[in-house]
Amino acid sequence: MTTDEAITCFAVTDQSAIIPLREIERVTHTDEDGDYTIITTEICGEVERQHHCEVHHGAHFNTLWLGDDGKPDKGSVFMTFDEAKTDAIKMLERKIHHTEADLQLLKNRLATFN
Repeated sequence: MTTDEAITCFAVTDQSAIIPLREIERVTHTDEDGDYTIITTEICGEVERQHHCEVHHGAHFNTLWLGDDGKPDKGSVFMTFDEAKTDAIKMLERKIHHTEADLQLLKNRLATFN
């Protein structure tokens, strides 16, 4: 990928929604620490939970810094759909585990009344 090629990436929200993103603007700045590049993105096409995704895009994924490798430097943004899907699945599995643990605590507390 060249530096002037628009990138497509995938963001994962805290609700495990996957948002496909397309670069619409790229700006490189220079300061005393060197060069850094910021891209502006937009949501590509229709997505499930459209309003949720639009809110998260506006708050977290509209503007992204690029790392030295030319990829977005944000933990919840991935270059492939499969990477984003894997992250979303892991997040859901963690939530299920925590919910099951909370449920067991409630059952144990309930058992003390019987």
